[in-house]
Amino acid sequence: MIKSVPLIAVTILIAMITTSCSMRSTKPFPKDAKLVIDLAYTSEQHFKQRYSNLLEIEYPNMRLNIISTKGLIQSVDSSAWIKQNPVDIIYIPSFQIKNFIESGLVADIEPLIKRVQVDLEQFVPSVIELTREYGNGKLYGLPPTFYSRAIIFEHFA
Repeated sequence: MIKSVPLIAVTILIAMITTSCSMRSTKPFPKDAKLVIDLAYTSEQHFKQRYSNLLEIEYPNMRLNIISTKGLIQSVDSSAWIKQNPVDIIYIPSFQIKNFIESGLVADIEPLIKRVQVDLEQFVPSVIELTREYGNGKLYGLPPTFYSRAIIFEHFA
């Protein structure tokens, strides 16, 4: 599951960019197409460490302009930061999701997911459920990773 999450995220990322201007049926995104995406992430270095190899192999002509979200995390006014840093895709820390939803800065991606036929069954169901809870039943994004912890108690009789 964890290995497929970046690939699924990339697929959604590409589909969002290529279908955002048109509601017509989508065609497969050519791997050799030239594309420039403005992406907001914690840092360019961190993004490259986690995702660049996969993206460069799958889409060698894609160029990413990565904008650090350090200012966003420290900002009181998310709308102002977005206006100063218009991006196609943004990585939002979980503690800021509700703020972005309430401010209208993110869109429900469920219609896009259905249109490009992303199989949400590849995700852990409880993670998708929690993500929908952040959006009051709507899906405003997909988590690139998740962490789980458990305490196991075994009772011996």
